[in-house]
Amino acid sequence: MVFVKGVYKLSGRPAPPIPEVSYLMSRLLFTQKGNRVLAISLWGLLAGFVLVVKLFHIRLAGGVWECPFHKYFGFDCIGCGSTRALDALLALQPVEAFRYNPFFCLALAAGLIWLILFTRNAFSKKYHPPFSRQPTLLFLLILAGVLLLFMVVRNLPFYQQWFYV
Repeated sequence: MVFVKGVYKLSGRPAPPIPEVSYLMSRLLFTQKGNRVLAISLWGLLAGFVLVVKLFHIRLAGGVWECPFHKYFGFDCIGCGSTRALDALLALQPVEAFRYNPFFCLALAAGLIWLILFTRNAFSKKYHPPFSRQPTLLFLLILAGVLLLFMVVRNLPFYQQWFYV
């Protein structure tokens, strides 16, 4: 049995619908009203997280768990130092945060810029759906290459002399 353009070729019966995204999720991602709700929710989650951490003086780093990659291989992974960097950012010490994990700080800055642009788009009069395109394979391969390069470079001796406190 071969599937061609929504119909099974041998039987002639219509093919069952392919579940891509639920109705609610598609309304949330692909409509302006849904994007507004999503933007407000994301800003609320971010503000709530910062408020709870600052209000209750929660320190995120501090030995809750050890990185399995570092434990078994002896090298720092891409995420090593991210929790300490987040602690430093919440303590308004961006230079120290950058020394713990520069990639995390840059990714966090890119995420905040994306959230600002997403919010601006959701509330603008000239709206266009931001989730209409999938990332290309080339983009994903470049991202994987950059992450791998960062992981290699951060384990070199010169990096550890410059960035580790």
